[in-house]
Amino acid sequence: MKNQQVAAIFEHLANLLEVKGESIFRIRAYHRAAQVMEDLPEDIEDIAARGGLKDLPGIGKDLAGKIQEIIQTGTLTLYEQLKKETPPVLLTFLSLPGLQPVMAWYLFERLGIRSLEDLEQMVRTHMLRTLPEINKEVEDQILHAIQVLRKKTQSVNCQFKAGVIS
Repeated sequence: MKNQQVAAIFEHLANLLEVKGESIFRIRAYHRAAQVMEDLPEDIEDIAARGGLKDLPGIGKDLAGKIQEIIQTGTLTLYEQLKKETPPVLLTFLSLPGLQPVMAWYLFERLGIRSLEDLEQMVRTHMLRTLPEINKEVEDQILHAIQVLRKKTQSVNCQFKAGVIS
């Protein structure tokens, strides 16, 4: 298990917790833990093997246990459960750079945006820019991310249809 993988799980978990309206302290703890994992000069598995997880800054008993679970299983039960409870399109929105979790939730829950196409339409018509904290740069970033995501999806679909992916 690489440090970046542990960091990514914690970062995504923090975003899912934010969408669910969880405690800001809990959310920050996962964001901090993700940053600690990214900044580690040593492999997290080596640190865990020698019992040094709780010596890392901001990592207590609970987070150390979660890191152990990720190392042993490749994922985290809480993370997988939250992903199951979250609508797929909202998970897609959360993957777009520039779109903060609270804004992703607002677009989905309050504005009823249920597809990338609807989101893209809002960006292209500059309707998204009427929302607080959204400016031209954020719109451009979101539009670019949608296009990249589409290209990835099309590439995977083409490979699947061609029998490259089994």
